[in-house]
Amino acid sequence: VIFTPEAMDFPMHDLKELSGFDAFFEFDPASNRLFENNHNLDGDQLRTANEIILEMRYEQKHRETGYEYFLRLNLMRLIGLACRSYSQPSNSSKSNVSKLARILRFFEHHYKNKIRLDELVAMSGMSPSRLLRTFRNEVGETPINYLINLRMEKAAKMLRETSDPITEISYSVGFQDTNYFSKMFRRKYNDSPREYRRKNTE
Repeated sequence: VIFTPEAMDFPMHDLKELSGFDAFFEFDPASNRLFENNHNLDGDQLRTANEIILEMRYEQKHRETGYEYFLRLNLMRLIGLACRSYSQPSNSSKSNVSKLARILRFFEHHYKNKIRLDELVAMSGMSPSRLLRTFRNEVGETPINYLINLRMEKAAKMLRETSDPITEISYSVGFQDTNYFSKMFRRKYNDSPREYRRKNTE
């Protein structure tokens, strides 16, 4: 089921308290490549979803007066069902992914700043050891490595798309030590920032 939220003008804010909303609608682009966000419905939920989808197909096919209203209504039901079922308390794995999604969005918006582990702990509601273990299991790397890689991606984009000095780019993505920035950049891209810019702007 594919739709454009902006075109529907749904009251999505009513669902934001459900962890399923974070999982389905709040991942930033960087997060999408990290999570295979699959979700299985149980038997009753699947039957309900099938009924909703059949009603939507009927409305699409017959286009009786008011069909767009009923299409939107049923799509909202389907979204609500997915978000609510994702938020089942017994599904701890999905809950962990939702907590990590908040952290990844925080990284996306605050990567320029110094980020402390205690901030992430408070955000996730986990202990430090559990947070680090869960993050590594779900994302495949530690929070600090994820943050460094995110900063490198932002820096690479600036090198390709702007003529800003490398020192300024280093500062703008959260590195105060330009030598360390260059070392981390070369480790990720096998080129210095200067070489990378030359190869990608010719």
